[in-house]
Amino acid sequence: MNTRRFVHVCTCGFFASLYLLTQSHGQERGATKVVLETEQEKLQGTWFLVKLESRRLDKAIEGDGTERFVFAGTTVTILKGEEKEESGSFRLDPTKRPPEIDFTYEDGKEKETRLGIYELRQNALKICIAKDPDPKSKTLPRPKSFQRNRSNFIYYLKRK
Repeated sequence: MNTRRFVHVCTCGFFASLYLLTQSHGQERGATKVVLETEQEKLQGTWFLVKLESRRLDKAIEGDGTERFVFAGTTVTILKGEEKEESGSFRLDPTKRPPEIDFTYEDGKEKETRLGIYELRQNALKICIAKDPDPKSKTLPRPKSFQRNRSNFIYYLKRK
């Protein structure tokens, strides 16, 4: 094979590989979007608090049937009875392990984002959120597991 033909074959092979790589990356992005939309759809509706755990609490708080999370689109509202306790937006990343959920609340001029993880199984939803800043970094770290500690709050929710 002469040099000119060799360069032509290599160049064609390179561009063919590059094309296939970009096409599969686009398909991955599309698949991730479908997973996100499907997971977000599963979360929609009203979820009642069954239990709240944290090492900061003397004992777990049992839900009385009035506390609930209402997910609508990308908005979440936390209610106790008919009173709104908090309202804001949420963002999911089901591709992470464990899957991630971030809540952003605006109270007047202040905006607060709480990083968390979640586990969704049919009509049971478990959410773990750090509510106390890390003493060293002064930031709210994302929990890495559903382990009870002084900064993590674990919400056990059920759809009715």
